[in-house]
Amino acid sequence: MRKEQNKIGLVAGPCSAETRVQMLETARALKHIGIKTIRAGLWKPRSRFGSFEGVGSCGLVWLNEVQQELGLKVMTEVALPSHVEETMKAGIDMVWIGAVERLLHAGLKDIRIIHRGFCAIDHLPYRNVPLWEQAEHFCTRLPDMPFYCDPSHIAGKRELLLSVCEKALSLHVDGLFIESHCCPQKALSDASQQLTPDALAELLNLLNVPIEK
Repeated sequence: MRKEQNKIGLVAGPCSAETRVQMLETARALKHIGIKTIRAGLWKPRSRFGSFEGVGSCGLVWLNEVQQELGLKVMTEVALPSHVEETMKAGIDMVWIGAVERLLHAGLKDIRIIHRGFCAIDHLPYRNVPLWEQAEHFCTRLPDMPFYCDPSHIAGKRELLLSVCEKALSLHVDGLFIESHCCPQKALSDASQQLTPDALAELLNLLNVPIEK
């Protein structure tokens, strides 16, 4: 986990890129509070029929606007080789994917772990069970790899974010990966766990941790 105790990294942004206006408004507000890296899902495969599955490739243009207009780094999730090809072609700064050991085996060096909790039948009150001891074990196995926590997906709802963040910081994570949306109540996915940029600033103030900028 984190070697230095004084700073953490922070990535924030909406669960899903929904519209150009939503992305730019959210990114501008996040930049205002000091966020330097924006996350947003473009491809969102869902198990439930009829659920919003993301805007797809057209959202790459919006992420490029965030890069060019605001000078921020951007990242998105990839699941298929075609997603990787499209993001590379578009000049997206970073991607996230659920395959750490395969990436290590392929020789990639700049890799960070994101702990999002674990799916379980007995998960309440969380969306995903934290299983902090498993996260610590993973860090023991890969001590030189930066370790981030995604409290949004562990908590599943805004009111649990503070306690999850506090626990993560007590374990000295390298950074937090938090969902933030300019208008969470209108979000097309994961509305209950997203914060406005202003609410995110309040959360960071309560945590009293200097953010690595």
